[in-house]
Amino acid sequence: MSGHEGPWICKKTLGRGGFGEVSLWLNEETGETIAVKECHLHNTSDEKKRQRWKTEVDIMSKLDHENLIRAVPIPPELAPQLSYPPVLGMEFCEGGDLRKVSQDVSYFTLK
Repeated sequence: MSGHEGPWICKKTLGRGGFGEVSLWLNEETGETIAVKECHLHNTSDEKKRQRWKTEVDIMSKLDHENLIRAVPIPPELAPQLSYPPVLGMEFCEGGDLRKVSQDVSYFTLK
């Protein structure tokens, strides 16, 4: 997913993984940002991978805890671009991903 849809513009790719990629989207009118995780299983017949992706989306949409990234609705302007498999909208938190932070031992200090 890339480009410009209504007030939403794709600013950059935040990361890539086994299922697909996560992109940062900015609403130029409101300043709102969201991270959108898009699965690249369009051309696969691997039902196990498709089910794992669906399970991830289902779990993320149900989680609600102050220490976890929350799922957010996909803006209607982006919805026409999006199809099966489903995409996952998430809060955007600056500072990098958890894997990178956890590898930086200086981030964790003993008190």
